[in-house]
Amino acid sequence: MAWDGRLYVVPISLHSKPKIGKPAPVFTISTEARAAVHSLVGFDVSADGQQFLIPIVTSPEKSEIAVVQDWESEIQRNRARLP
Repeated sequence: MAWDGRLYVVPISLHSKPKIGKPAPVFTISTEARAAVHSLVGFDVSADGQQFLIPIVTSPEKSEIAVVQDWESEIQRNRARLP
């Protein structure tokens, strides 16, 4: 797998003098799947080479981060309002 998310096949001939062929792209792995792949071999291939098992991280909920600035002065203002 390349850094751009493309999975390549590379023909290799293991004779007395090994030959390595030219890489050819097979398909592109989605960004979500790449987020779940923690190493370059973070997926598996079936014995016949026809199927790939690739983990995908998805969340039905939208991720949000709320940043509250000057929250300490807001607490002080609220305390001043208390009886």
